[in-house]
Amino acid sequence: MNFTNFADKHIVLLDGAMGTSIQALGLPDTVWNSYYGNSEILNLTAPDAIVGIHKGYLEAGCNVVETNTFGASRLVLAEFGLADKLAEINTHAIRLARKATDGMDNKFVALSVGPSSKLPTLGQISFDDMHAAYIEQIRVALNAGIDVIIIETCQDLLQVKSAVVAAMQACNELVKDVPIMVSVTVDESGKLLVGTDLTCVAKTLAGYPLFSLGLNCGFGPDKMIAP
Repeated sequence: MNFTNFADKHIVLLDGAMGTSIQALGLPDTVWNSYYGNSEILNLTAPDAIVGIHKGYLEAGCNVVETNTFGASRLVLAEFGLADKLAEINTHAIRLARKATDGMDNKFVALSVGPSSKLPTLGQISFDDMHAAYIEQIRVALNAGIDVIIIETCQDLLQVKSAVVAAMQACNELVKDVPIMVSVTVDESGKLLVGTDLTCVAKTLAGYPLFSLGLNCGFGPDKMIAP
């Protein structure tokens, strides 16, 4: 059963945070290979640790594990001198998630696509350059075999649009029917980092064929419920 068919008939539970799970492991400095702070390098240097995190979430009952690729676009990897390892890092991340789900029914692998460290609305990067970075990462992931694309922790509507357009284009090019999920991060006023409110986000993204639109990060669900 593919992800969409499963989701049509069941409540879907996603895993929890990858970054804090990695921090909780207290991994030795040696596994970071001088790239401390770049969690994605651990797909190559500490694969068992990443598989263990995935398995922990699966054993807790989640249906979807997100790959350790939140910062695995060229934009972020280049800041660590790892841009040339983009394909290797993303491919290995997907393999590790697949290894964790091996032998389990109705468990799916989602590509985690983070916001990067640059926001187009603030003039830190052009829309086209951001789109190019996203489509490169997503093409690699589609070829490696993923069930879902999750564009998460978004703080800028232009950033969201560049990632969604890149995902749609990559799926079309490679003839892959992979659902696209989006989640944005808001402050307690209900606005993105650049000041966009959720009504604008919902209306802007309504024309795109998204599987879901939600909220993540920042603070807990108790504060995300409107009074």
